[in-house]
Amino acid sequence: KDKSAPQMEIALREVEKKLTEALPVFARTGCAQVVTDIDSTVTQVGRKLLKDKSAPWQIRLRRLQAWHRLGEIFYEEGIKALEASGESALNLTEGVGKAFVALIKSE
Repeated sequence: KDKSAPQMEIALREVEKKLTEALPVFARTGCAQVVTDIDSTVTQVGRKLLKDKSAPWQIRLRRLQAWHRLGEIFYEEGIKALEASGESALNLTEGVGKAFVALIKSE
């Protein structure tokens, strides 16, 4: 049945409140999925590079050293980015959640 304008406004506010409360869970779940995907991809690529029986062990050792260095570079750059932003990883996740709420409100 049709709701009056005040009832509809109250219902919309309640939905917005519930969504805002649930948003951190969605953001954490999304971030966890991205991390899982990246981890899986890196693991598969690493296995292919390091277990390639067609390459001599010396080449595989060099690949391992390069792979390790690449990991160090990503880690160092991640730390620099966090320090430059002055935020923690948790604050960045919350920021994504706030942006998502703003996006929903604009539609």
